[in-house]
Amino acid sequence: MHTSSGLSISSETLVNLAIDNNSWHAANMELFAPTLCTFTFNGSLDPKIRGNGLSSVKQVKIDASQFFASEEHALNLLSWLPSPGNIESLTVTSPTL
Repeated sequence: MHTSSGLSISSETLVNLAIDNNSWHAANMELFAPTLCTFTFNGSLDPKIRGNGLSSVKQVKIDASQFFASEEHALNLLSWLPSPGNIESLTVTSPTL
């Protein structure tokens, strides 16, 4: 669902989610998907992704090439992740870091 404050994704059955965001002016995103197993993100770090009910995520892939990365962007990146103890595979590209 697209709201005035951004994009909201809520699904009890969503298993795989890939977001390709190459817009510098992307909206904020909220994610609720308690059965999500795989999360892939490609694009700009500008949007803030907030999520809950993500404890089932086992595989995370992030390729967020950012030419003007800041500490704020890095903290946003870390805030996306569910409990690190539940993740079995984490791939973050070197430009993202």
